[in-house]
Amino acid sequence: MSSIRSLAQSPTAATIPLLVAVLLALAGIAGPLGSGPARGSDWPQFLGPNGDGTSDESGWNQQWNQRPPRELWRAEVGTGCSSIVVANGRLYTMGNRRNRDTVWCLDAETGREIWSHDYREARDPKMYTGGPSATPLVDGDRVYTVSKSGLVHCLSAADGRVLWTRNYVDDFGGNRPSWGYAASPVVHGDLLLLDPGAAEASVVAVNKLTGEDVWRAAGSGAGYAAPVVTGSGGNAVGVWFNAHGLVGYRLADGQTAFHQEWNTSFDVNASRPVRVDGAWFIGSGYGAGSARVDVRGARTSIAWRQPDVQLQFQNAVHHDGHIYAVSGDNRARAELVCIDFRNGRVVWSQRLSGNRGNVLVVDGKVIALSEQGEMILADASPAGYRELGQLQVLPRVVWAPPALVNGRLYARNNDGRLVALDLR
Repeated sequence: MSSIRSLAQSPTAATIPLLVAVLLALAGIAGPLGSGPARGSDWPQFLGPNGDGTSDESGWNQQWNQRPPRELWRAEVGTGCSSIVVANGRLYTMGNRRNRDTVWCLDAETGREIWSHDYREARDPKMYTGGPSATPLVDGDRVYTVSKSGLVHCLSAADGRVLWTRNYVDDFGGNRPSWGYAASPVVHGDLLLLDPGAAEASVVAVNKLTGEDVWRAAGSGAGYAAPVVTGSGGNAVGVWFNAHGLVGYRLADGQTAFHQEWNTSFDVNASRPVRVDGAWFIGSGYGAGSARVDVRGARTSIAWRQPDVQLQFQNAVHHDGHIYAVSGDNRARAELVCIDFRNGRVVWSQRLSGNRGNVLVVDGKVIALSEQGEMILADASPAGYRELGQLQVLPRVVWAPPALVNGRLYARNNDGRLVALDLR
């Protein structure tokens, strides 16, 4: 089989622990069924403890008009779109400076650097600033990450030792997408789920402890969105929004469970699919719009399409039968929207600055972060848009979703400015 390299045996092994720790923190993209233990107050994966933009955090300041959140600290972490994760009091993110990625581990309370690690990786700007796009996954005592060029690391969470590596291109024949690899890895049980986008290894499951292949599945090119795991045991299915559609693979053997074609002008499907009961919400930009996909066994159908809701790479969140997201792309201005999932009707919309943005839904409230760095708090309710406050938190451009942990709200922009706000 393809080589599995132990960087601990490399001449540069002394520099690896730093990278490992950063990757550890960023590893937060695991799906809702990821097996890594995480405290309820942590945000250990992309889009939070459930991997879906929600959490059970309560008791935080929801009266921004009366008590605007104050800035606690700020840091400079380098160019990139990697989001923020927090576990065990440590914050992790990634950035690129002078064609070297840096993984940062900061004290979540103070912003003080605990450690950092850098390695050679091209910033590779292409109609945007460039830098790392995927968010690492923290699972138990290990951290997993994928670089823009397709380098996979498994790191020790305790001390940053590199336990094993794989490479999408060298090991799997991966077909690097136009804007580099961006889909974060996901853990389910003993499996680490990867997205090389090769003809015979479109998606891959490896043993998360050793990196050895478990199965490879043929398919189309890599997407840019994190996969989602649904079901359990022998019925578990991993769902990828890849270059040409929504595809489910049985995690027991890698066989295709279902496939719904969905194409865009540039093969860019970058918004994480949202599961609502037995159906899925998907969305893309470039005129593709969004849709509800019903799945019954191996059969799929599109129940409705909503051409007015464009999700170029923004992530959507489900709450009480409605979808909340920031619609927009290169050609459409940003709007915060509430969509009735039953029929695709836009219940209400609110214009935001810029063309894109991301949302969280926590304790019945929408937290929206616009591309221009405006943070908005509003009710998550189909009754209408009711704003509870807004503030300018970052200079533009902002593409990474924020994170809410222990009464603190963290956000970063593409140039590397990271801020922590006090919501206690």
